[in-house]
Amino acid sequence: MLLPTMKLDEIRKEINKDFLIVQRKAAFLEKDLKHEFKHHHIEQEVRFHDYLSKYKNQWVIRLELQHKGWMASYITHFYGEKGLVAISPDVNSDYLSFYTAHFLKRFNERMNLGLVKPDDIIHAYADENLIASEHKLGNSENGMYKFYSTTPNGYVLGTCKTFKKFFKLHTFLNNEMLAGSEAEKIKTMNDTLEKYLTNTESPF
Repeated sequence: MLLPTMKLDEIRKEINKDFLIVQRKAAFLEKDLKHEFKHHHIEQEVRFHDYLSKYKNQWVIRLELQHKGWMASYITHFYGEKGLVAISPDVNSDYLSFYTAHFLKRFNERMNLGLVKPDDIIHAYADENLIASEHKLGNSENGMYKFYSTTPNGYVLGTCKTFKKFFKLHTFLNNEMLAGSEAEKIKTMNDTLEKYLTNTESPF
């Protein structure tokens, strides 16, 4: 079970224990969805499934219908020292994306969602924003770089530690919060992230 006292290597071990089982669950769900949609000509559909694993971890499985079939994404959540946090493993690499409590709180606030239940917050974010394009902010230093990702709802600001294969998502800005030229937007994002990094909330 994921716990707020765990270090990054312990979190990796816990997620690795779960992940093959969670992926098998997604494969069964995909099979059911293929049967459900066999006689329907729908080009796009997103379904969520909440799953409590054998090791008592709460997972959200996101299944999206694309032109090549159903694509699965995964995110697990638990309560850290500062509130609800989430982690999404990359199915194609060893990278983890860590959504801080601050990030999820700001997403909920800045999208005016007013959500309370953890699953509802994760569903709302993952519905359109889980897969996003990444852009570096500045150069890499000591194996770490700052980045932003554009999503339909706004901008994700975070850092990546390549030597740990670890993305940390610090805060979220909605589309209305950034104005001006592209250069002005980049400066605002850089300044916001720098300010936030002086008050980091986890040891990762």
